[in-house]
Amino acid sequence: MPYINPGQNPGVTIPTTVFSDTEFNSTSLPTSWVNNWYNDPDGDEQNGTPMYRANTVPTTGGLNQILNISGPKGGIAQTGMSGQSPPILVYPTSGAPAYFEYRMYIPCTTSGATALIYNWPTGWLVTPGPWSLELDMFEGLGGYAEGHWHNEDNPGGGGLVFGTPTTSTGIIPNAYNIFGLWFANTGIAYWFLNGNLVGDLTGMYYLYSNTGLALVLENSYNSGGAPNANTTINTTYFRVWQ
Repeated sequence: MPYINPGQNPGVTIPTTVFSDTEFNSTSLPTSWVNNWYNDPDGDEQNGTPMYRANTVPTTGGLNQILNISGPKGGIAQTGMSGQSPPILVYPTSGAPAYFEYRMYIPCTTSGATALIYNWPTGWLVTPGPWSLELDMFEGLGGYAEGHWHNEDNPGGGGLVFGTPTTSTGIIPNAYNIFGLWFANTGIAYWFLNGNLVGDLTGMYYLYSNTGLALVLENSYNSGGAPNANTTINTTYFRVWQ
């Protein structure tokens, strides 16, 4: 079941049928996931960071994604841009909303309320091929936890900042956090953190046809004011209900 605390449902239908359940508990990547972006060679950039296959490391305790700031070198994994068989592509509609959820360890500068997130860790959803729609379930930007939507015509899209660390809508620093997103292709999406509703954004739409949303996990270098350090994010699962 999706992890949503009592009283935190904004009044929408939360699906309970499992669409996909990726449990990162093996030394091999699940067959629907790859450790590259569109089969790019090692060293090609994603979000301004050269990506290397060796920086995404599946373990029995979760998927490690390593960011080395000397270079820098990052790691990425995704489910729909490199000819996976089968891919994981989700097609939310008004009659069949989807709920996405993953659990990730977030390295921070301290464990207190003044904590800042290192680098640019993120888990997001995006359409393969043309940039029709992107939904950022969580990304650390400038040291803070944020959510966004974008597409090719609206690169700015819309965004929201989660609460400060240790508050009900802020991340727990240097710990595992559970990120959730509800979307039904009706122009609104709801963001959740550790079972609590963070907020909503409106106006998002597919620029082209609904070609499905792939799942992406990434650890990148952030040159936009975030503290940078050699870090490893760890994701234990990525689940989808529809």
